Parts: sequence; structure tokens; C-alpha cells
Amino acid sequence: MISTSMLMILLQAPLSIHASTAEGDKLVSNTSDQAQSKSAYRFEEVLSLLSTLHISGASKDKLLDAALQGMVDSLDDPYTEYYEPSKGNEFQNAVNGQRVGLGFHLAINDKGTYVNQIFQGTPAEQGGLRAGDYLLAVGGQQVSTLSQNALNQVLSGKKEGDSIAIMILRGEEKKLLTLTYASIQYPIVTHNLFNGKIGYIRVYTFSWNAELEFAKALEDLQSQGMTSLIVDLRDNGGGYVEVAQKLAEHFIENGVFMYEKKQGVSEPQPVEIKEGHSLGLPVSVLINTYSASASEMFAGFMQDHKLATIIGTRSYGKGVAQQVIPLISGGTLKVTSMEWLTPQQHKVNEVGIEPDIEVSGEIETLLRGLLALHTKQLDLELTDTMTFCNQVELPVNVPFKKVGENYYVPARLLAALAQAEIHWDASSQVVTIKSNSSDVGYHVSSVVTGDAFLLNGTSWVQLDAFQKQLSKLSWTASGQELTIHLSQE
Repeated sequence: MISTSMLMILLQAPLSIHASTAEGDKLVSNTSDQAQSKSAYRFEEVLSLLSTLHISGASKDKLLDAALQGMVDSLDDPYTEYYEPSKGNEFQNAVNGQRVGLGFHLAINDKGTYVNQIFQGTPAEQGGLRAGDYLLAVGGQQVSTLSQNALNQVLSGKKEGDSIAIMILRGEEKKLLTLTYASIQYPIVTHNLFNGKIGYIRVYTFSWNAELEFAKALEDLQSQGMTSLIVDLRDNGGGYVEVAQKLAEHFIENGVFMYEKKQGVSEPQPVEIKEGHSLGLPVSVLINTYSASASEMFAGFMQDHKLATIIGTRSYGKGVAQQVIPLISGGTLKVTSMEWLTPQQHKVNEVGIEPDIEVSGEIETLLRGLLALHTKQLDLELTDTMTFCNQVELPVNVPFKKVGENYYVPARLLAALAQAEIHWDASSQVVTIKSNSSDVGYHVSSVVTGDAFLLNGTSWVQLDAFQKQLSKLSWTASGQELTIHLSQE
């Protein structure tokens, strides 16, 4: 029906045009066709001569891919890309959370680089790697001699079926493991329920399955009596616009999702939600510098409709969207086809989403998200390699230091617990934690002693000293374990 209607429109349109106009159109069309034919002939001629005469013996396919890449590069748009036929699935797989890897995450503490998260059913789990294992050597290179980027390079860039030797330290025992790279489906959505009935949903990518998994997570949390929600979009580089809109439909019945600006249209056009559902609960949305595109679209929607408090750092600033088009002749074209604005028509491209509460750091941002939802009790349990918050294990290590009988933690962590701002004055060597109720400066010593000290660029504050500023904070310690308790009742 659609194709027939289109044909009718094309056939009927010339009937209302005067003969002179029609003739003019015909002449222009013929001229245009001749120009296109000449350009196509010139392209084919150069392609044929280069493939025939050049000393390199480059094939026509190789030269054609280079020519197509040149067209894309001429637009000076980092988001418009041409994928050769052999790489056409790369973008789709990345959006859908699928890539070749081993299936574990690393973290660093004073003792070295260790495994802080392993995904189920992956080569890492099957090969015997465990959370808490320290990496001594990877691919024959000592980890202690490698920067974080260099270590990532050693571990990445492998093909499915490649293997790598990893020497680990588990307790006092050294083990040599051999792991084989495989295509891994990484998590798209995960969820938990914190004490205090605060739901937590992390969306890693806006793939086609993300909305279904988000809906299941939401339903499960609601069945457990969730009274508020955190949506974590940190490090989420985006995905499909339609999926971001589907997620937004869980929070509002009717309203503008975003505005889109397309070629040839003078005014931004609204994209509306018309049959959504109101969650009716307090919500925090967490973002960071790597939250981009569809993540920013969702965060901007929640912010402009005052449906959530946005917490974290300013987002990436990708306010344009692309169409992904499989080419009939082979390969894939990803082309920027529109710019989008938030419901209040705020520009996002090269600007980003500004959070309502600005805070950096993995654990610090999560704590501010929990506290913004008025959690009454907060318990942070810290060990060498594990962190628990209100009995939920977190894939992040929070360091602390025991000096004599005193315990020190990073000043940024304490500022997050106090819902405070933190300021550093290099001239006076004072770190100030400023909240609504108090403003305390801690003189930072270069020696590991006193109320605070500076080590490796981090300000460490003694818990006893900070407890005087935040009386609702208490703590207990046993050996290499530290528990910080905060009461807001």
C-alpha cells in the first residue's frame, strides 16, 4: 500500500505543472544526468587505471573501499563511518554488548593490579580466574612494569580462539593460567535492591534487548517493595534512539521525549510519548564523562521533566544521531542524519548534560545517588579487594590506610558521605570539606601522620578527625576490614 501510494504521488505531481515548467525541469534533469554520468565515468576510469597500472597491484575492491572512506572523511564528522564488508557487524555487536574478550574487569590498589569482577560463563571463569586474584604477568610481561594503558593493549586486540598466559597470585600461591579469547555477550542491564528498598538498575548499552531487560528488572524490584530508584548510565556510550524512548515511557504518561533537527526542516520537531506509564517514585540518574548519545537523551528527558535528580559529572556531549544502513553492494554506512535537543530544547551536542549534583568517582557518585533518595542507613564495608554498600557487592575497590591505630580514607569519599563539596588549596596545603552545616579545612601533611596527609595525589583524612565534622558517622575496624556507618535518622 505504501509503495503504491508513493507511485501515485510521483505520477500525479507533474499534472499540475505548466508545460514550460515541466520542460525546464526536463532540461535540468538531463543536464544533471549528464554531469552524474561524466563523474561516474571519471571515477570508473581512475579506478581501472590505478588497479591496472600502479606498482602496488592494489585490487579494485581495496581502492573502492579507500574511495568510499575518502567520501566519509571529507565530511569531517567523527560519527559518520563506512565499514568494509568484513567489518560491517562491528558497530552492531558493540551496541549489543558483544565482543571478543576474556570476561573480567581489573582494579588497582596498593598491592597491585587485581581482578575485581568476573562475568559468568566467560573464558575467565572457565579458565579458573577468580575475583581477588592479583596479576603478576600477562603474555610474558611483568604487570608491575606496565602502565594501565599498556596492560590494556596487551590484553586487547585479540581474535576469537587466541590464547594468553596469565600468572596470578592467590593468597600466598602463584598460579599460571591460560585463557582463550571468545565472543562474549556482556551484560546489557543488571539490577539490585539496596537496604532501604532503593532499587538500582545499571544500563550498559541501549541495545535492542535493553528495554525488555529494563522492564524485567523494574518489575522484579517493584515486586520486592522498591520505594525509590537509581538508574546508572555511567560509561554507557549510547545505542538506539528508539530504545532510549522506550525506557523513557516507563516514567511518564505523555510528554515530549526530545526535539529533532533534520536536513531541510527549519524548525526542530517534537518526538512525543503518548502512551507511557508514570513510575511515581523518586529517581536518581547517574552519569559521567563517558555517558553519551542515547544516555544523554534519556538523562536530558528525565532532567527537563523533573522526573529525576541527575548526579555525576558533565556527560560526553553527543547530541547527534546516526542511521545505520547496510549497503546492497556490501559494507555498512553509518551516517549522521539529525541533531537532537532536550524537551526544553537545550543543545547537547559538544555541550553535554550538566548534572544537578556534581561529583566524580565511582563509589562517590553512587553514594550521592543513594543519599539523594534519603536512605536512612548507609553501611560501607571495605576490604583489600572487595566493597559492599548496604550488603550489595560493588565492582569497585575503595582504598583505606591503617597507620598505627588510626584509619584514613580518601577525602572525596568523606565529602560524598557528608553530601559536601570538596576544595583543594595548593598554596596552603589545605583540603576543605564544605557542607550545608559545616565547613572544615584539613591541613594536609607530606608525612603520613596527623589529621590528613597527601600521598600519590590523594588527600587522606583520619576518620576520628572527620567524625567531629559529621557526628552521624561511626566506624569499626578489624585487621584489614573497615566498616563505615552513616545514619540519617
